[in-house]
Amino acid sequence: MEASLTEKVNFNKEIKNIKSTTTNLCISLDKEARIYDSSMNLVQDLLQNLEYDYSLNTAFFEDDMVFLATKEFGILETTISQPTTYSEIHPEGPLSNAVFSITAQNNNFWVVYGGYIVLIHH
Repeated sequence: MEASLTEKVNFNKEIKNIKSTTTNLCISLDKEARIYDSSMNLVQDLLQNLEYDYSLNTAFFEDDMVFLATKEFGILETTISQPTTYSEIHPEGPLSNAVFSITAQNNNFWVVYGGYIVLIHH
């Protein structure tokens, strides 16, 4: 007996990423995330809104919570029950990956950006 594949969904767009949980599959496209159940029934289609015109890197869904990793806004959080209401999540950490110096002193952690400019005169 020869095995065959049956097409369930045709996205007609580039798939950016696919994440799965035990019960769902989350497909990230450029401007939307689609969440499917284990039978490939669409649970939710998460789209941009007027406030957040984003480009997705990836998305993740677990326990009614959806996390969208965007290029423009960082992480956007929403729920399946309110899919058009987004909250931005920003870490309390470095503002840039270009760290010049790091110091820990008196239970504080200091991160300094910038660097030296060396001028060589000939």
